Amino acid sequence: MTTTVQLSELLAKVRYNSGVSAVEGLDPFRRMLENDADGAVLDFLKLEAPGLPDKIRGGIVFVLSEHYFKVGDMERIRALFASGDPETREATLGALWGDPTAFALLGTGVVDMAIKATSDSAEGVRTEACRVLQNQCAWKVDVSQAIRPLTGLLKDSAWRVRHQAAYAGGNFAAQKQYDLTGMVQPLTRNLAHENIYVRVASAWALSKLVKRHDISPAVSQLTETLTSKDDYNAARKNAAGALLAWAKRSKDHAQSVQAAIAGLPLDRQRKEVARFLRDLEALDRT
Repeated sequence: MTTTVQLSELLAKVRYNSGVSAVEGLDPFRRMLENDADGAVLDFLKLEAPGLPDKIRGGIVFVLSEHYFKVGDMERIRALFASGDPETREATLGALWGDPTAFALLGTGVVDMAIKATSDSAEGVRTEACRVLQNQCAWKVDVSQAIRPLTGLLKDSAWRVRHQAAYAGGNFAAQKQYDLTGMVQPLTRNLAHENIYVRVASAWALSKLVKRHDISPAVSQLTETLTSKDDYNAARKNAAGALLAWAKRSKDHAQSVQAAIAGLPLDRQRKEVARFLRDLEALDRT
C-alpha cells in the first residue's frame, strides 16, 4: 500500500519541461490509478491538485480526467471541468481524445461538454474543445450539433482557435454525413489570414470539403494562395490539392480553375506549383 508520504514524494518530482511543453513525472500516478482499489491515490490527487502551480496542476488534472474517461465516469469529468480555472478546464478536455465506445453515452457526454467549451472565455479551452470534437468525430460519435459552434470558431479572435477549428472541420468532412456548407466562406477568408498556420489549416480543410461540398467561392482565394512567397510550402500544397480536386469534378470546374489562374505569377520553380499545373493541364487531355 502506497502511503501519503510516498505519494507526496512522487508529486514533488513532477516537473513542467518548457522545452517540450510537457509535464513530466505523471506516469507513476497513471499506473497507480489502474490498481487503486481503495481510492487512496485518487483522493490524494483530488486533494492536492487545486493548490499546485498552473502547469503542474494541469498535468495532475489531465491524469484525473484521463482516469475518469477510462472508467466511463462522465459525472466526475463534468465536475472536474465545472470546478476549475482555465488551466483545469483545458487539462480536463485534453484527456478526452480516446475511444468512448466501451461506455454508453460517454462519447455523447464528452461532445456535449466540448460544445459548451467552444464558448469558454479562455482561448486554450476553446482550442482544446476543437481537438476533442475532432477526435470524438473520428470515433464516429455524432458531432452534428457541434457544426454551428465550430463554424463560429473559424472567426475566433485567437489564431490558434481558428487553426484548430479548421482541422476539426476538415476531419468532420471525412465522415460524409455532415453538411459543412457554412464553413466554406470563413475558411475562404482565413486563406488570407496573417498567420501562416491558419492559412495552412484552412487550405487543408477546403481540400477535404471539396469532395462533397461546393467550394467555388474559395477558388479565387485558393489560386491566390498558390502565389504565396512563404518558405513554408504547406499552404500552397494544400491549396493545389483543393483546386485540383475541384477541377476533377467536372469540365466546368476545371475551366473555372484555369480561368482563375490565368495571368497569375505562378512560380514553376516551386515543386507543388509545377506539379499542380502539370496535373491540371493533364485534365484537358482526358
